[in-house]
Amino acid sequence: MYTRHTSSFMCVGSELLGPSLGLAPSGLAQALFKTVNHFILQLELFREYAGRHKQ
Repeated sequence: MYTRHTSSFMCVGSELLGPSLGLAPSGLAQALFKTVNHFILQLELFREYAGRHKQ
């Protein structure tokens, strides 16, 4: 039902966050970006794990 589109999601996320992050201090922007990346990675790993153990 859902295919993995991590890279396209990141592109969309960057476009949405780009203008507001441009106004933020780079340290804050970097921290937020790291947090978002970490969350997406965890989500992907969980999806893979759940998908494998579903059958």
